[in-house]
Amino acid sequence: MKYLLINVFSCPGYSLLIHGNFKGMTDEEIINKCKEKDIFHNSEYDSEVASVVEADDNDIKCFYGDIIEM
Repeated sequence: MKYLLINVFSCPGYSLLIHGNFKGMTDEEIINKCKEKDIFHNSEYDSEVASVVEADDNDIKCFYGDIIEM
């Protein structure tokens, strides 16, 4: 199980913290899974300008209570 930070570079930009088993998945597959779960503000555009990075302890503390289980 991993914590991943999804950064959306739209105007205004935002980030989401997701948690789940992403073993063997590419960034594109993870973003598509997020799109399917409808977690983006604007699914069509935001999924095109999103990136995936592994979350660190500070990210997890910052998003505590707002972690999206996948």
